[in-house]
Amino acid sequence: MRDVRINFSKLGRLRFISHLDLNRAMLRTLRRTDIPIWYTEGFNPHPYAAFALPLPLGAESENDVLDIRVVGDIKNAAVMDKLNAVLPDGLTVTDCHNPIDKFSEITAADYLFFFEKDADRAMLQKVLESGTLLCEKNGKSHGRKVVKTVNLLEHLPAFSFTEREEDLLLHLTLPAGSKNNVNPILLSQALQNQYHTQPFLIRRIQLLTDHGILK
Repeated sequence: MRDVRINFSKLGRLRFISHLDLNRAMLRTLRRTDIPIWYTEGFNPHPYAAFALPLPLGAESENDVLDIRVVGDIKNAAVMDKLNAVLPDGLTVTDCHNPIDKFSEITAADYLFFFEKDADRAMLQKVLESGTLLCEKNGKSHGRKVVKTVNLLEHLPAFSFTEREEDLLLHLTLPAGSKNNVNPILLSQALQNQYHTQPFLIRRIQLLTDHGILK
């Protein structure tokens, strides 16, 4: 018995399915293959599958991560081929390998924000360099639900722009993981509410640890 790390993309219309729906889709896909996956024990056995970090509804991903547990001597390349043979359009396995890092080591995520080509780059840069972009989000305090005001740019590690003929790309790194997490959808909504501009597409590129890309 061993763990296999699956890297996959979630693109196009599938960005509108929730993390729960994605979980169901992946489990059903695993059942459609003859991959010798390990099942949990107990009254309701199910395939072991663990996602690295839920993707916000409405965002694409080039490199999502899922761990499964297999038995027998199946090769990683065979796992990749069997999954791609039955996955729906929009979901594609790009790599399968033995995991090195733990999901608890995730500290950040790289994103691409796609803006229309006439977006005001100077204004966006000024906002991001200001270090302050406030928004309200639901939270808990002493066990009660409260609405908190948070600064989305408080821990913004890095960002850069790429001007293309068809659009303007904003590449930024946001905190992610169990200790500190900034939802890119909240950032998009704050830009719309306060500056009347927002990306028409958000795509997560990769998950990061303190020592590089999650492996």
